[in-house]
Amino acid sequence: MSRLPNTCFSNNDEAFDFLFKIVVIGDCGIGKTSLVQRFKSGSFTERYTNTIGVDFAMKTVQIDGKRVKVGYFYFIY
Repeated sequence: MSRLPNTCFSNNDEAFDFLFKIVVIGDCGIGKTSLVQRFKSGSFTERYTNTIGVDFAMKTVQIDGKRVKVGYFYFIY
């Protein structure tokens, strides 16, 4: 398998230039899920059910011609 310089591959072979992993930790009901869903889908819902344990979201965006993959892990503290 050949790889282009400065390009990484994820598990599903989606090419990206940068990968960021963000961990969001906080008390129950402060808006962690709302924050992540706003970034992921562009919509805001004022009320969500409480996340039990850990949740995860991924999104790939184009910034200055580069593909940036962002992974969010969030859980209650």
